[in-house]
Amino acid sequence: MHLLLHLVARLHLWLALGLPLSSIAEERTTWELLVELLLGQERAATLAELGQRWGGLALLVGVIALLLTLFWKPLLEWLQQAFKQKLPQSQPPSPPSPDAEQLRQATTCYLERLQQDLARTTAIPIKNMLGSLPTSDYVPLQVAPRGAPPTAAEPIFAALIVQSPPPGLLLLGVAGSGKSHSLRFAALRLAQRWPSIPPQLVALGLRERDSLLPIYVRLQAWPACVAHLQQADPQQRKPSFLAALDALVYAQIKGDRDPADTPLRRFVSAHLAAENERCLLLLDGFDELPEQDRHTVQKELRQLQQREPRHRYVVTARPLADQEFTAYGFVERHLLPLQPAQIAQLWHNCWQAWGPGGAPTAQQEALLLQVQADPDLQPLVTNPLMLSAIARLATERVGLPQRRAAKLQRMVELLLSWRRNRLGAAAPLPEEHDATLLDSLGRFAFAMLVANTEQLTLEAYHSGHCWADLDPPPDPADRPTRAELYQDVQTVVLHTGLLRETQEGRYQFCFGFRDYLAAYWLANQQTYFGHFYARRADPAWRNILIFALSYATDTLRDYASVIKVVQDLRASEEPAAILLAAEALVEVNAGAGGWARKLETLRTPMLASLHALAQNATEADQAAQAQAWLNVLEERA
Repeated sequence: MHLLLHLVARLHLWLALGLPLSSIAEERTTWELLVELLLGQERAATLAELGQRWGGLALLVGVIALLLTLFWKPLLEWLQQAFKQKLPQSQPPSPPSPDAEQLRQATTCYLERLQQDLARTTAIPIKNMLGSLPTSDYVPLQVAPRGAPPTAAEPIFAALIVQSPPPGLLLLGVAGSGKSHSLRFAALRLAQRWPSIPPQLVALGLRERDSLLPIYVRLQAWPACVAHLQQADPQQRKPSFLAALDALVYAQIKGDRDPADTPLRRFVSAHLAAENERCLLLLDGFDELPEQDRHTVQKELRQLQQREPRHRYVVTARPLADQEFTAYGFVERHLLPLQPAQIAQLWHNCWQAWGPGGAPTAQQEALLLQVQADPDLQPLVTNPLMLSAIARLATERVGLPQRRAAKLQRMVELLLSWRRNRLGAAAPLPEEHDATLLDSLGRFAFAMLVANTEQLTLEAYHSGHCWADLDPPPDPADRPTRAELYQDVQTVVLHTGLLRETQEGRYQFCFGFRDYLAAYWLANQQTYFGHFYARRADPAWRNILIFALSYATDTLRDYASVIKVVQDLRASEEPAAILLAAEALVEVNAGAGGWARKLETLRTPMLASLHALAQNATEADQAAQAQAWLNVLEERA
C-alpha cells in the first residue's frame, strides 16, 4: 500500500512538472512495469491520456477511484470495526413503545401505586422495629444558596421556577436534614392531584399552571438494579441509563400480576420521550451511590437533560467533593436548619404518630421546652432526624432518661439501629453489629480528643500519632483495618447524622457526639481511667469525665472506678477538681431517687469539701451551687 502511494506521488510530480507520460515510457523503468502490472496496459494507457488532458487533478481522482475499487472490502471492514467501538453498548431489542391509550392506562396505574409506595416515610425505630410517619405530615423546609444569610431563605423548589430555568436543582444537606422526605412529599402530592399542582407544592415554589408527572427514584437501589439487568442478559455489558431508570422505577411500583409486556416496564422512557409531556424527575440519594458509579450517573443524567430539556430534574445528596452537577449548570441549594415553628410542628407530628394523638397538650409542649433547654439535646432539635429520635424516646413508656449520658446513649442506639435496618433491608444484620461499630466509633472519637482536634482523617488515625500520650498505647490488633473502618464510617455518615465528611476527606462528629463517644470508649477501658486525673484541669475534658463516670455507673455498674476517680479529685484539694467531682456525683445519681446506695460513702466527704470551699470568696458561688445540687439528692433520698 505504501509503495503504491509512493508511485502515485511520483506520477503526480512528473505531471506537475509538465512532462508527458511518454517520456516515462521511453525509459521503461520499474515504475512502468508496476503500473502495468497493477492496472494493465489498457488502463495504464487510458490513465496516461487523462493525465495529459486534465492534468494532475484527473489523475488523482482516477487513482482514488481505483484504490477504492481494489481495497473497498478491507476498508469497509475497518470502518465497521471502528464504528462499533464508538457505539454505546448494544441493548437488547426493546418492546414497541406503548400507544397513547396504553400509556394513559399505565399512567393511572403508576400514580395509584406510587401513592401506596410513598404513603409512609420510614422514621426512627424503637429497638429492631421499623418506625414510620405519614409522608403527608411534612413540615415545609426552606433552602438557601451556599453561605447565604438567613434572609436569603426560599421555598425548596423556587430555584426551578424562574424566567430561564436551570438544567436542574441540586439539594444538599447533612444526614437527616429532610432531603428524602421533601422529595417523597412532592411526589406523593403530585401523584394525588396530577395533572394539577396542589396548593402545598405551590407554597414550595412550583407554578400552579404547570403539569408535572412525578418520577421518584431511589438511587440507593441503583447498583443492585444494574447488576440484575446484567445478570438477566449476560451478553449486555452495561444497560443504558434509561433502561436502568425504567427498571428501577418499575421495581418500586411493580405488581404481582403484571404481564411480561406491561407498559409500566418502560414507563419512564415512554414519558420522557412523549410529546407535550413534562415530568419532574426526583433522584433521591446521589451520595448513596458507590463512588465508582457517581461520575457515570452524573454524565448520563446530563446527557438526558440535554436531550429532554423540557422536563425538571432534582437531585439530593450530602455535600460531596466529587459532585459535578453545578458544572453542568444545576442550581445548588442547601437545606436550612429547622426554625422554632417548624420544630413545634414536627414535634406535634411525631406525637400524633407515636404518642396518644389528639391536639397538642400542655405536657407535650412542656416536654419540648425541656428538650430545647437541655444543653445536650438543644443542638439536635434543628435537625429533623435528631428531633424525631428525641420524640421517639419521649413517647416511649419510660420517657427521656434523666442522666445526660443515658440520654445520649439511647440516641446513639436509636441511630445505629436505624442504620442497621436500612443496611439490612435485604439481609438483616445482627444486633451485635451495633456494639462492634459503637466500639470503633468510640475509639475514633477518643483519638480525636487525644489529638485535640474536631476533625481527623483515617490516615492520621491509623498512623498511631493520636495515641502518643497514652501509656500503654492501644493494641493495633484491637481496632478495625482502614478498609473496615472506612466502610463503617461511610455508612454512619450516610444514615445516622453522627458523623459528617468534609470535602478534604476529614471526618467530624456532629452535635457534640465526639465527647460522649470518647467517654463511652474510655469508660470501657479501665486501663485509662487514671487518664482522667491527669486531665482534671483541662476544660475540654470536663464533659468527658462526667459522661464516662455516668456511663460507668448506669451501664457498667463499675462503682469502684467511679469512687476511685472522685476520691482522687477531692483529695487534690484543687477547687476546680473538687467542683468537677461534685458535678460528676450529681450526674451519676440523677434519676436514682437520691444517692445510689454504693456511692453513699462519698456523700459526707464531698459535702465537707464543698463547705470548706464555700469559705473562699472566689469559688463561693460555685461551691454553694454544688451544695444545693447535693442537697436535692439528700431530699430525694
